Amino acid sequence: MLTIATVQTGNYCGRGAEYLAKLYDGIAKNLTTPWRGVCLTDDTSTLPRGVDAIKAQEGPQSWWHKLELFKPGAFDPGERVLFIDLDTIITGNIDDIAAYRGPFAILQDVYFQEHFGSSVMAWEAGTLDHIWTKWVQANCPMFDRNGDQRWIEAMMGGLKVDLWQDLFPRQFCSFKKDARPINRLPVGCRVLLFHGLPRPHASGVDWAQQLWDKET
Repeated sequence: MLTIATVQTGNYCGRGAEYLAKLYDGIAKNLTTPWRGVCLTDDTSTLPRGVDAIKAQEGPQSWWHKLELFKPGAFDPGERVLFIDLDTIITGNIDDIAAYRGPFAILQDVYFQEHFGSSVMAWEAGTLDHIWTKWVQANCPMFDRNGDQRWIEAMMGGLKVDLWQDLFPRQFCSFKKDARPINRLPVGCRVLLFHGLPRPHASGVDWAQQLWDKET
């Protein structure tokens, strides 16, 4: 069974429980194959019913907690994991995205295409433990303003990486770059990404607010 994971620490945007509920409700409405939800969190009271918890360890801050998903033992070896950021709206069926079975998939950065964007990732648990272990060996550096995705990028050098935008053209869309300029959801979009500001609850755009509101 596929595991769909996210991270909610520090009461995200002051609305951690709401963001979790909306993300997992959007997934449930748009995925027909079996899956389970898992959240890495410092507050289990925010979890929707049926979503399992991984206890976030003290130390990492903000987006750096995402690296804990690669920690040995976080998931059973061989388990397929699909990670989705909290500030993501699922706008269409994601069965084929969930069916990905390659070694590692990640987004191409929306603005800087030579880099990664870690809002959506998929991998087989136990195959990329070095992303975590080498970070710990390096004394958990958190100085890169681009956060976890630059570390992941460095750790994947020389390894096989699939980009979601290559696998599913025009189906992963940026709210800021792709949708807001045309004032609508792009045709074919199934995953709407809210990287940076604004967050979904504060988009200031009627159609985007309606998408966000109807998630639950």
